[in-house]
Amino acid sequence: MKVLLVFTCLFFASLSARASQSPGDTSFTIIPVAKNAWGYNINLNGKVFIHQTTIPGMQGNIAFSRKTDAENTAKLVVQKIKKGIMPPSVSLQELQQLNIYNLKKQ
Repeated sequence: MKVLLVFTCLFFASLSARASQSPGDTSFTIIPVAKNAWGYNINLNGKVFIHQTTIPGMQGNIAFSRKTDAENTAKLVVQKIKKGIMPPSVSLQELQQLNIYNLKKQ
């Protein structure tokens, strides 16, 4: 358990260090993840920083069913990184405010 805790702390510390390099050079790309499903990559300094194939913060492997939902969530994550919020987690309340379609199925 302690090893997992240490690994988790180191992981988020490395994410924070990478994001602080140049949060202004942060972008996203929308990616297809399955038939009629979407995810996104958050790019930092031209490299993939976050590869998100499911709706963040949701249990299971549920991808975005609308491309615009993936895009709006990716924009929120980019805004958080640019503000220095690390990790740039997304809450259920934020997803609801974005009117993510898949949440209605839960």
